[in-house]
This record gives sequence, C-alpha cells and structure tokens, in this order.
Amino acid sequence: MTADRRRSLVLASVVVAALVLGVVLYLRKRSAQPAAAEAEVVVGVRVAKAEHKPIAAESSTLGTIFPREQATVSPKIGGQIVRMALLKNAVVAKGEVIAQLEPADRDIRDARANLDAARALYERRRVLYAQGGIALREVEAARLALTTAENTVRLAADRTGPGAAGGDPGGSRGAPLTYASVRAPISGVVTDQFQFQGEFAAAGARLVTIADMSEVIVKAQVADNVVAQVQVGNAATILLPDQPDVRLTGRISLISRSSDPVNRTVEVWVNLTNETGRLRAGGAAEVVVATKQTDDAVVVPASAVSLDAPNKNTGTVMVVDAGNVAHETRVTVGIRTPQSVQVTAGLKGGETVVTEGNYALPDGSKVEINTARPE
Repeated sequence: MTADRRRSLVLASVVVAALVLGVVLYLRKRSAQPAAAEAEVVVGVRVAKAEHKPIAAESSTLGTIFPREQATVSPKIGGQIVRMALLKNAVVAKGEVIAQLEPADRDIRDARANLDAARALYERRRVLYAQGGIALREVEAARLALTTAENTVRLAADRTGPGAAGGDPGGSRGAPLTYASVRAPISGVVTDQFQFQGEFAAAGARLVTIADMSEVIVKAQVADNVVAQVQVGNAATILLPDQPDVRLTGRISLISRSSDPVNRTVEVWVNLTNETGRLRAGGAAEVVVATKQTDDAVVVPASAVSLDAPNKNTGTVMVVDAGNVAHETRVTVGIRTPQSVQVTAGLKGGETVVTEGNYALPDGSKVEINTARPE
C-alpha cells in the first residue's frame, strides 16, 4: 500500500470518528433536555398552617321541638259556650278568661235540689238533737252533707257574685246564676282551638291548648354509642332545616335512662330559649352534639390529609419547606370533623401543609403557593 493511500485511509477514519463523536454528543444533548425541562416544572398549590387549637368530633340527629310547658284547657262542667273569641295563635296570660259557659239547667237544678234536701235534713236533726231525740253524730253527718251540697252548687255555677262568695249559700236559690268562666292556667300561645262560641262543651272536653314557647325543648333520638360520650349540661347546637344560616346553642337537660331496643337509640332533651319566637312547636330541628373533644391539638384542614383508607387513622400530608419544596410526611390522625383533622403524630404544629394540589404530588416537587382567594 502506497503512502498516499495510507494517508487517505487515516484521514477518512478521523473524519468518521469525528462524525460519530458529533452524533453521540448530539444525542446526549437531546436526551438531557427533557430531564432538565422536567426538573424545572413548578406545581401551583394552596397551603395552610398546622395550628394548635381545640377540636371536637360531632354527631347529629333530627329532633322535634316541644314547648317547655303546655296545658290543655277543659271546663269542669258542661254548658253552652256563650263567649269565646277566635284564639288560635293568640297570646294569653295566666288567669285570663278565655271562655264563658252557661251551665246546663239540669246540672244546676239537681245541685239546687240536693242542697235544699240537705239543708232541710240538717234543720230537722238540729231540732231533734236539741230535744234530746238523736245523737250528736247524726247532726254532724247532716252538716257534712249540707257542706258538700253547697260546694257542688258553687262548682256547677262557678259564681262570681256575692251569692257564691258569701257565707250564705241559700242566696243561690234566688240570685241569678252568672256564667261559668274558664281561665288560662298558664301564660303562652294558643296553639290549638277545638271548640268555638255557640257550641256545647261537655265537662272535661278540650277547649284550647296553650303552649309556653319562651323556652323550648328539642327531643331527639341519639345513637346509644354516642350518648355514652355526652352528659347532662353539655352544650349542643341546634340547626333549623328551613333556616340554614341559623345556629342556636342549647344545653342537654335530660338523657333517658332507657333505650329503644330496636333502633338502639336514647332520647335526649336539649333546652334553649326562644326569645325571638322563630322556633315553632312540632317543628323539626337538627341536634348536633360534641362527642370526642380536646382543648389543645395539632389541627390541619381535612383536605390536607390523604388517608391510607377511609377507616384508617394513618396517611400522609405534603409539608412545604422554606425553599418551596413539598415533602411527603407520614402522620397519624385522631379526632376528625368535616372541616378539620387532629394530627397526633408526624407534625408538631406551625408547619405549612398543602391543602389543594396535593393529590398525586411527587415527593420533592417544587411548588408555587397560590395566595389568591378561591372563588
């Protein structure tokens, strides 16, 4: 092989080697570009602080509103209702006359006849005793029968005149009878009216129902395992289905000593004032009671925790460091509410945790904190 040919082969080999080296460098540069681009990806997130504050688990159930005090008003004797206004929803005071009845003639006649007979018997025996004809005990028995007859006349007539109040029951024989007055036994609102002016009311029949709504009782059936964690005197929150913005606070006044064996529930009473009158008898109300609670806990928003499973108390949170890098941190949780979670292990408080954008966020990701208010 000549020297010229040898030089040509060497030169060609150098050129080929240079080309190969150039191709290798180019391919390395191309392969390095995606990695560099990937390293520069920044994820936008929202964050919150892990805080030390109280937290309590809550349990809710539906209850019914009852007045603190309620009375059904009935006449003691039967008679025609001669005066009675339309009282439903009216406010009445204790002792106020709500109806007047004209007593039945037969009742009055019978009571008067019994009184006349008792008075006559007493007078005869008194004369006989003075003459020595009978024993004193027979006079006393007649006197007792006369007193009973006098009381019967007073009750039947429900007098307001001097003939009733005076000491001489005999005045009832000639004095005109006044109407029987039915009075309100308590102050409150008339929630129901069963009879009206002009109708005949029998003795013991319902006229009206009066409810004292200045304070109410919400009665609810609470699961027995929840009742075990509450006690009389605990605060309870009352929510109204028809007024979603209203939150009222009451106190547990009674926990039943018996339970429903079918539903495994216990009746709980919550007392609260009703000064504004927004609570109505028979209405529905949601009763929310606190069960587990602590005054000092490390608390994070519920959205910050990714639980291993819904029924597990372990999971992860993404903690953002000073360099805006998110680090996956294992945590153990305790009390949970729809809004917050207690962290019992894994956080000390004060850490910045990701609350939005943490789903499938890789450990070590660079993040950008979004401070804008969510819509």
